[in-house]
Amino acid sequence: MRIYYERTGSKFPRNMHQIYIYQWSYMDRHLRQIRKVKQHLNYPK
Repeated sequence: MRIYYERTGSKFPRNMHQIYIYQWSYMDRHLRQIRKVKQHLNYPK
């Protein structure tokens, strides 16, 4: 996956490995936030 690149606005392109790591961490953070909100006592059932 490191041989495939994406052009960016900067002079440093990102390889697909970097993109997947970034996307996974972004999604994981949001899923954790959603779980935390749903555990709140005032969250509607």
